[in-house]
Amino acid sequence: MTCPKSRGTGSARAAAFLLFVLAVVAATAQAQTDERRTLTARQIEALGIRIQPVDGAQAASFARYPAQVVVPVARQRLVAAPLPALVESLQVAAGDPVRAGQTLAVLRSTQATELQRDVAQATSQVDLARRSLERDEQLFAEGLIAQSRLDTARAQARQAQAQQIERRRALEQAGVSAGSGQIVLRAPIAGAVLEQYAMVGQRVEQAAPLYRIATLDRLWIELHAPATDAAALAPGRAVRVDASPTAGRDGAARDPGEIEGRVIALGQSVDAATQTVLVRAEVRAPNGILRPGQTVVATVEMPAAGTVRLPAAAVVEEGGATVVFVQEAAGSFVRVPVGVVHSADSVVTVSGIAAGAQVAVHGTAALKAVFAAPPAAQ
Repeated sequence: MTCPKSRGTGSARAAAFLLFVLAVVAATAQAQTDERRTLTARQIEALGIRIQPVDGAQAASFARYPAQVVVPVARQRLVAAPLPALVESLQVAAGDPVRAGQTLAVLRSTQATELQRDVAQATSQVDLARRSLERDEQLFAEGLIAQSRLDTARAQARQAQAQQIERRRALEQAGVSAGSGQIVLRAPIAGAVLEQYAMVGQRVEQAAPLYRIATLDRLWIELHAPATDAAALAPGRAVRVDASPTAGRDGAARDPGEIEGRVIALGQSVDAATQTVLVRAEVRAPNGILRPGQTVVATVEMPAAGTVRLPAAAVVEEGGATVVFVQEAAGSFVRVPVGVVHSADSVVTVSGIAAGAQVAVHGTAALKAVFAAPPAAQ
């Protein structure tokens, strides 16, 4: 068992040795700048400094994030009841593919009948105003009426025609079939039915949603990346999506293949609870390989040009800057500022040093202390 006195003596000797090393370093650094120090082989061994070359093959970097498949908002349409109505029939259900213009549902509405009556009345008013205008034009040509009366007749004819157009447009927008109180709703786009909100026999109010339809040839992949990765996830960055293999009708698993896309948007705020940023990528996934709401793994290609990967122990925070210690020659160390591009799994991707550089990966705390000591006066 080691006595307290012996432990204290050992600690004192270690502290004295470190002071000796620092004194030697200061003495040998006379002609150097604050960014460079020279150590002997004995000093390097005593401080536990270990050097590792930066391998150029380490420059490539990929980050994997859990993500969710989302339908782009511009490729969705909501089909709603144009008038209060009764749902007579539904022609499609959730999951069905649809063509643009295909019948989705048939509704029956008393207000549809009223719209048809309004159109008929407007048409009668147009005919009446037209005949009145023709008569006044004839009377004006014979000099029997004043110009003001003819102008009034023309204005009434224009007003009747405008009202007819407005009521016909309302009838068309409601999808009312001619001569009946039925409303036929059709698909505004080609795609697939994502959701069905109504049931046959249900009474719905005006603007009540009936279907949500989307075109699924392009999809969004939304992921939440650490805020520290935001600078590397700029729009245009390549993304690969890994989805689970799907089973065919024969029961055999099918490989969905490689799904590629690009980052199209980066959130402008950081989630306060998770310290993550929303990243959105667009992908093309034919044949239903990806489905809205599905959870996938997104692999994002991090910037490789001008970057290398190092053990996290090689990177040191110093005076608000991030630095590494590079050995330029035997025993000669230089302090090099670097930019952190990505950090994960005890590996840091940095820019500012070239592949092949001899970087200190152990003993960096001792090197930091060495650089903190000012060089001796020249």
